[in-house]
Amino acid sequence: MKKILLIGSLAASGVIFAGCGSNNGGSASNVTIDSVMEDTKTAMASVKSVTTKMNVDFDLKVSASVNGQSQDFNMKMSGDGTIEAVLDKFASHQVYNMKQSFSGVESETKSEIYMAVNPTDSKKVDIYSTNSTGGTSSDWTKSSVDYEKASEQININLYDLYKDNKASFSMDNKTQTYEGSNCYVVKADIGFDQISKYLANSGNDFSQLGLDGVSDIMAKTVYYIDSETKEVKGVEVDMAESIKSIFEAALKEQLDSSGGKMDIKVNSSKITTVNTYNNVKSIDIPKEVTDSAN
Repeated sequence: MKKILLIGSLAASGVIFAGCGSNNGGSASNVTIDSVMEDTKTAMASVKSVTTKMNVDFDLKVSASVNGQSQDFNMKMSGDGTIEAVLDKFASHQVYNMKQSFSGVESETKSEIYMAVNPTDSKKVDIYSTNSTGGTSSDWTKSSVDYEKASEQININLYDLYKDNKASFSMDNKTQTYEGSNCYVVKADIGFDQISKYLANSGNDFSQLGLDGVSDIMAKTVYYIDSETKEVKGVEVDMAESIKSIFEAALKEQLDSSGGKMDIKVNSSKITTVNTYNNVKSIDIPKEVTDSAN
């Protein structure tokens, strides 16, 4: 499940996160997807800071019958996150809250992360993180990464993904209202192979995350692009069809050998976010965090 959520997050990466809009019937017939994407690349390059509100909604039910015995299980995951980043200072603050439920057994987790350039060594980026489960918090931990490598990895954008995968992208001929803005609606069916290639070109290496064998996962992605500013106002990532196929493939051999039957229903599988820009001036790591980190 973590792999599936990671791939959904990667589909919306590059300071381009998610949301959904409502149709207002405006026309997009006087522009092309090429011109919109090129203008978006220029607009996003001038962004100084971003605040992203993220939501995760996953709900799966599996019913299986083997030798006359039936068994059901439900898997749910919901949560939200807030990401603030000052791009020119390479600083960010991230908070994530998640609730999981597996066949009625519930748990909650919270993660918090600070990232900033080391105050005495500008070639390093310091990362402070903590996690809590069921109300029990872990200590703050500190790690550091090379600034140059980190800046290469974060310097990725929607246009780079688009230009190498144009056949996977399309644009609606009508605009939609999203967060009070008239937006172009760009859609893409993005596979993991496409995402991994796009990120590898930016210096990212996910080889240690155990994502081999998930090339069949597709992320149906919708980008909402402000028709005036050309900023990405939001993105919605839906992987319901791929998740159903993966669970069916994983259980098929076992059920076939026992003559069993199975029904899988994915009620929801979405990662959505909302972006605002240039409202965060600075991010300061609290002294109690830096003092207590190990």
